[in-house]
Amino acid sequence: MAEFKILITSQKGGVGKSTVSANLAAYLCRQGKKVALLDFDLHGSSSKWLEGAPPIGIDIHHEPLPLEIGGTRPVNVAKQKLRRLCYTNDIVISDLTWSDSMTAELLFEYDLVIVPTSVSEIELNATSDFLERFRWVFESTIHTPPKLLLSPTRVHSDQMSDTALFKQHFPFRLILAPAILEGQSARQMYKRGYLCDLTDACGVSFNEFGSAVLEAIAMMTQDKTKIENDSNSRMKALLKLAAQYESSLKSVFNSTRL
Repeated sequence: MAEFKILITSQKGGVGKSTVSANLAAYLCRQGKKVALLDFDLHGSSSKWLEGAPPIGIDIHHEPLPLEIGGTRPVNVAKQKLRRLCYTNDIVISDLTWSDSMTAELLFEYDLVIVPTSVSEIELNATSDFLERFRWVFESTIHTPPKLLLSPTRVHSDQMSDTALFKQHFPFRLILAPAILEGQSARQMYKRGYLCDLTDACGVSFNEFGSAVLEAIAMMTQDKTKIENDSNSRMKALLKLAAQYESSLKSVFNSTRL
């Protein structure tokens, strides 16, 4: 099974979601991970980027969801396609423009949810409202919640001086990723190459973003392994107690028969 599943989503286009999806897949692939990109969007911008760029071993899938059907069908189809790729890859990255046809249930399928946003006041307000709808998912105590990572994108260097801006708009628990800087070079790389190969400020900032995601993956995978090991230890202890209890019952039963 895939050790990690990432959903990159937003409620609207134009915030760099497909750019982040395609190039994060490339960055993680360059770090030795076996990566699949699952592009759920109709236009397939992230999958087209990877299909046009030099191949580096990413497993690319463009699988538009039947959003026009509504109901539970889109989520069920998304789950099925995601789980199929989990058997053959270390990391699966899904690219999805969120719509009202989707239900929050899908978010629980992922370990990490990345939401790109620009830093304009209008966009931050819209992103905050979008995430507030799903706050209960990220704070769930019933199901294992995914971690939420906010990714400032297409940022100018003078726009990230005040992190209080984000605390004001997002008064709930999240990880704030290093900002991905604006750059004409990023547009020029579409279907030609990868941001992690750029040496300008845009490329450097993307590598910092990728490194932060990789660190989050390592920490969360370690935590997940610890929880699984603790669970296995508790199960072994319970089985041992059950065996001892069964042995005691047999001894009592045999003594009674004698």
